[in-house]
Amino acid sequence: MLPQRIANACYKVAEQFVPYADVAICGEHFRVPLRWRKWWFQAHESDTMEFVRSYCKPGMVFVDIGAHFGIYSITAARRVAPSGKVVSFEPCWRTREILRRFIAANEVANVELREEAICHTSGTTNFFTSDIPGDPANTLAPFEGHPNQVTIRTLRLDDLELSRCDLLKIDAEGAENRIFQGATAFLRKHRPEIFLSVHPKQIRCSGESLRELWDSFTSLGFIAYVHQHTVTSGWFEARDEWFDVVLIPAKSSS
Repeated sequence: MLPQRIANACYKVAEQFVPYADVAICGEHFRVPLRWRKWWFQAHESDTMEFVRSYCKPGMVFVDIGAHFGIYSITAARRVAPSGKVVSFEPCWRTREILRRFIAANEVANVELREEAICHTSGTTNFFTSDIPGDPANTLAPFEGHPNQVTIRTLRLDDLELSRCDLLKIDAEGAENRIFQGATAFLRKHRPEIFLSVHPKQIRCSGESLRELWDSFTSLGFIAYVHQHTVTSGWFEARDEWFDVVLIPAKSSS
């Protein structure tokens, strides 16, 4: 713990003189607080970035569930401007304060920052965090390495008041199925394209299954793709490690 404290003290002094650094992630340029400049590598989560850059168009509304430090929220905000907006959800207060700094440093004014965790009910619930600064894997599901428990606010997508939602990014560390359970009316109304990060270990740890998640989005008329190829339920359910799919609403769905 002492090395981390020393590092924090050094950054606190250094940031008085050089508060921000410029970094490139998947060809996208950001200004970030100095202490976070080495958090990413050049091709960090390139599939997520490709989705955001390919699908976002001026005037769209992009909802970012599990925004972390906001590199996808910022990228989306640049592309949906000037008339579009981003709604960015980050329930961990420490991470959210860093996210707030990222948004300010990159001068995007069309991001609405929200504190709730998107879930199957609106209210409050337990949230599990680690002692790692900026940990991207804080979660609604009890999971190894996340011993700290806090109470946070939750919100169903069905209770989110938006006139439109064109694109949805979900990176919720095992809460994926709960999100869909609380989003039936929202998804039937808006029919967004969805970038879904799936975390099999966390899902199973919470007592749910990949089959339940598959049934949740396919019952709403969404088709799963990996690199533009459709996937089967068998392939989906057999995954053990984190993976991403793009969900496209079937044309026949209403």
